[in-house]
Amino acid sequence: MNPIVISLGPVDVRAFTAWVGGGILACIGLALALAARRGERLLPWLDVCLAALVAGLIGARAAHVAIESAYFAAHPDEILDLARGGLDWHGALAGGLLGALIMARLRR
Repeated sequence: MNPIVISLGPVDVRAFTAWVGGGILACIGLALALAARRGERLLPWLDVCLAALVAGLIGARAAHVAIESAYFAAHPDEILDLARGGLDWHGALAGGLLGALIMARLRR
């Protein structure tokens, strides 16, 4: 069971979502703290974190859709519907790494 932690109007934030969000915030905070400790500018690091987050979300959904391709072939209108879940951690890892690498390369 995935209990509801908080309700924000019509949106219910479930425990899994809260843990994932907390992990994302902790990782971004750690990256920025390490960059600050090394005396580096924080904005490029924040750009890399944001690119990793967005690309990870896209990769997670793309992997889930690929794995469940038979279902989504019959229901193509649900491909972009994240409200019902459907993210794959393998795709999130691959997409996040790819997004971070591309942004790091662009930002030097």
